[in-house]
Amino acid sequence: LAPRAPDASVDEVLAWLKAHRDEIALGLGAAVVLGLGVAVDIPEQELTHVGHFVLSLLIGHFTVAGVTPALHTPLIAVTNAISGIIVVGGMLQLSGPLLSARVGCALAAVFLSSINIAGGFAVTQRMLGLFRQDIRR
Repeated sequence: LAPRAPDASVDEVLAWLKAHRDEIALGLGAAVVLGLGVAVDIPEQELTHVGHFVLSLLIGHFTVAGVTPALHTPLIAVTNAISGIIVVGGMLQLSGPLLSARVGCALAAVFLSSINIAGGFAVTQRMLGLFRQDIRR
């Protein structure tokens, strides 16, 4: 038997899913968060840590997104210092059970800040190379 061509309704559904991909992801994410909030008993202190982590992610995103592209490289140099502070703060939060929200957020903060520091130094070094004058004449 030869394969059938898909119905027009299947194409319509696929087109709708592609057009509303962001809304579907947001709705599913909200449903997961709501489901976890109802089904899982999270201590208030752990929830506060997760809340601070999410707020810091949002603040960092909107801070960097609001900067013009010409200023991104100097901003990276400044965020290296901030990321160093985040690494120290994350390492101070690493005590406790490994599968707790606090330790998970601290590990994520240390890992992502370390990547930011390494990338920041690489980009800054490259930027400084653009301004270096060749000594050989």
